Amino acid sequence: MASNLVTVEKPNETNFDKIKNQIENIFNGLIHLLEKKKKYLLEIVKVHQDKYEGHRATSLRRIKDLERAQEAQKQISLRENENDSIRGEVTEVFKRKISTLRTKRPCDNLRFDYSLLSQLQNTIKLFGEVSECESIDYSSKQTVVMATGKAGKLKGEFDNPRGIAVNEKIQQVFVADRDNSRIQVFTFGGEFKSEFGKSNLKNPYGISVTTEHVFITDTFHHSVFKFTSSPLFELVSRAGGRGSSDGLLNRPHGLSVDTCGDVYIAEYWNYRVSVFTINLNFIRYIGKDTLVYPKDVKLTQSAVVVLDCSAQCIHFFSRDGILLNSCVTQGYQQHCVVHEPYFFCIDDSGNIIISDKQNHSIKILSHSGELMQRLGEKEK
Repeated sequence: MASNLVTVEKPNETNFDKIKNQIENIFNGLIHLLEKKKKYLLEIVKVHQDKYEGHRATSLRRIKDLERAQEAQKQISLRENENDSIRGEVTEVFKRKISTLRTKRPCDNLRFDYSLLSQLQNTIKLFGEVSECESIDYSSKQTVVMATGKAGKLKGEFDNPRGIAVNEKIQQVFVADRDNSRIQVFTFGGEFKSEFGKSNLKNPYGISVTTEHVFITDTFHHSVFKFTSSPLFELVSRAGGRGSSDGLLNRPHGLSVDTCGDVYIAEYWNYRVSVFTINLNFIRYIGKDTLVYPKDVKLTQSAVVVLDCSAQCIHFFSRDGILLNSCVTQGYQQHCVVHEPYFFCIDDSGNIIISDKQNHSIKILSHSGELMQRLGEKEK
């Protein structure tokens, strides 16, 4: 009789080890995948954390800027509410000092007051007639008497021009051609003469000319450069470098040189005006507790005048940094609003001439802020 018993083989030790190894390999592979997934997720978390920190830093900076602007407006409002008699005395003092300026310093390097740099059209435009110390009658219509330049990189062409200055002694106009990394020089008739600075400058911005030197700020290098005057335009020295310590600069914009040779530089991101000697040695600061985003600085015999584009006002400081007065460029009357003041200058009568970027125009205000004339408004 046949047997129905099933014979069970004894497990093969070799097969058992092979299966064990396969299971271990699968397990190790899963662990490796999980580790890679974990690393990937940690990287994603880090990226989001970095973005969060970046947004947080930006928000905090904007809050700080807003607080500074509000504080500046508050200080202006407080000064506006001061006793009328005191304000009248200050005004009389300014009138007397301006009168002194006209008689003692009739006409030097302030003749660029009647020049307009048109950034959008990449041209230089001159309004009115530039004559021997005659004051312009702003009540009459001013027409363009000369224009030169167009967009481009060739000689006489511009790419995002910024500062402009005039040397009356040699009758030349200097233009900071920012994105072409150069300074271009023209005659009063608009004829191209020369260019310089390409090997030293990256983003030239402000420019100021004396009889012997040309001073230029560079927002990329966070520096101020000193060149010899025409015809060689050789680099003499430079100062600055990015930072907030004494002698360092952060986004320097407009600058001016006084009759003693001191150089005043508006620092857009350091919220101050830095003062250097003629040899570019640091002296002092002006306006650290008042300015929000200073864009340009000009000098009279009695004051350091600073354009603060964020606070929408012009501040008058003494040479040693004492705030004397402020003139709001927004809100004196409906047609006197300057939405984005970029550059400004002061004529021989103390009138304030401001380029209004957003309104495509030049606004001419009295020293007390009254609108006198508008030039070059964009056609509607």
